[in-house]
Formats: sequence, C-alpha cells, structure tokens
Amino acid sequence: MLILVTILCSPVLLGSPMYFFLAFLSLQDAGFSAAITPEMIVNSLYKQKNISYKGCMIQFLAGHSFGGAEMIILTVMTYDHYVAICKPLHYTSIMNWRLCGILIYMISFTSTISLEIMKNQSFTTEFVLLGLSQNPTVQKIVFGVFLLVYIATTVGNMLIVVTILCSPALLVSPMYYFLAVLSFLDACFSSAITPKMVVDSIRERKTISYEGCMIQLFAEHFFGGAEMIILTVMVYDHYVVICKPLHYSSIMNWRLYGILVGVSWTGVFLHSIIQILFTFHLPFCGPNVIDHFMCDLYPLLRLACTDTHILGLLVIANSGLICIINFPLLLVS
Repeated sequence: MLILVTILCSPVLLGSPMYFFLAFLSLQDAGFSAAITPEMIVNSLYKQKNISYKGCMIQFLAGHSFGGAEMIILTVMTYDHYVAICKPLHYTSIMNWRLCGILIYMISFTSTISLEIMKNQSFTTEFVLLGLSQNPTVQKIVFGVFLLVYIATTVGNMLIVVTILCSPALLVSPMYYFLAVLSFLDACFSSAITPKMVVDSIRERKTISYEGCMIQLFAEHFFGGAEMIILTVMVYDHYVVICKPLHYSSIMNWRLYGILVGVSWTGVFLHSIIQILFTFHLPFCGPNVIDHFMCDLYPLLRLACTDTHILGLLVIANSGLICIINFPLLLVS
C-alpha cells in the first residue's frame, strides 16, 4: 500500500505507464494477500480451524480474481518494457493513457469473468445427452456415417488450408486468404461437436462434464459465429471485385485483411463470452438430462432451477444480432 500511495501522490510517477501499472499491481497484490493471510494467521492461534461455506467461497473467489489479475498485469508490464526497449522513439505515442485504460479494462473484465465462473452455484457436475436416437441399430449407423463425414470434412478443410498456405500465388489473393480462414474455422467447428457425438453413439451412457459442456458451448458459438462473419467478409470482397475492379488492389490490402479478420474474431469472442456468462448464472439442481446430441444453450435453459424467460429473450437478442447483421448482407450478395 505504501507503493500505491507514493505513486498516487506523485503526478510525475503516475504519468509514467510503468509506475501506473506498478501501482495497479501493488493493489492487486495487497488484495490477494488480504484474502488469504489474515485467516491463516488467526487460525494458527486456534486449536480448531474452521471456515463457513460462504467464507470459503468468498476466499476462493478473491484468491482467483486477484491472483489472475496479477498474472495479467505482469504480462502487460512486460509489453510496456518491450515497447520502451525496442521502440523508444515511439514509446509515448504507443503507451498513451487510452491504451493504458484499455489494458486495465481488459484485466478487470477478465477478473469479472473469473468471478462469474466461480460464483456459479450449480450442484450438477455432469449432464446426460440423449443423442440422436436410443435405437442401437440407428446408433451404429450414426457412428459410421458421421465418422466418415467428420474425417472427410476435416481432411478436406485442412487440405485447403495447407494448399493455400504453401502457395504464395494463392495466399496473396484475398479470396483464397479468406477461404483458408473459413476452412480452418469449419474444421474447428466440426471438431468441437462431431468427435464427442461419434464416440457417444457407441456408448450406453452418454455423459459430459459441466466444464466440458461449457467448453463445447463456447466453441460452437465462437467458431460458428466466426464462419458467418468471414462469409460476410468474403461477400464484401466479391462486391469490391465486381463493382470497383480498378481500385480492388488498393482497397483489399493486407492491412484491411488483418482488420476484417480481427473484427470477426473479436466480435464472435464477445458474443460467445456473453452466452457463457448467461449460462454461468443458471443454477442446475434438478434433472440433468439434455435431449440433444451436444450441449446447447436452449436445452440448458430448460434444466435450470429458475425462471429463464427473460434470459431466453436476452439469448435470442444476442444470437439474433449477428444473424440480423450478416444475413441481409449475404442475401444481397
């Protein structure tokens, strides 16, 4: 706290990004120590060392939140040192107050996500998936068909990616560049769902852990949403080719490639995080049978031990926003 107060009381030090982040790191370290050490010291004087359930959860949350924030702020300080050493002439223009604010916001946002994850009061540790069918014969057919489809899809997509990456003539073309990104996303989307479904089709009991369900939910929304946005980006590429052929090479440059792909990844990451945060608020304390072959948000809403009417509308709004933006553009193309 002495470090924190010294920096806050000194405008000269506070104006430096290094000391600004050091003050923030000191605050996080004080919070982390206060979350663990006092209880440990007091317990060392007592014969019976106990802690209430609520106290345990608060300590658990604080430990992960402050500890995780410390790790991220150290990474941010590493970037600050990199800029100071490798780009000293541009340091003041790069490490400005706007960037410092963005980095601190990202750290706070990450800590909030950690808190939301830990605050989930679900008593369910796993879910049971009913799959596509309960008929053993149909399950064998499902296993064979979807295994072949998955292998063909993954191999085909990765073959497209490798072919384009290994061919400089194709890689410099925006159409093939975006096609490589789309093929990679499609392979990832298939890998997030199909392997689990194929394996479950030959199992008598189809289960998935709570953590596995959340990972699958995030992956399907992330990669599926990214595919939609990349398709829209390819539509824009085709529009420039047809309507502005003489200006195509100046418009569709590598800087714009990076911006378009970055926007697509950032947009779907925020979309997926919002979907996950909706799910983390749900208490699962009753039935755990999902009438589906994968984890999805709507089947999970039906299992929650609370009223999910408003949450369902928010989910529709979140998912519908991407569709409303992308579908008209695809339709016009």
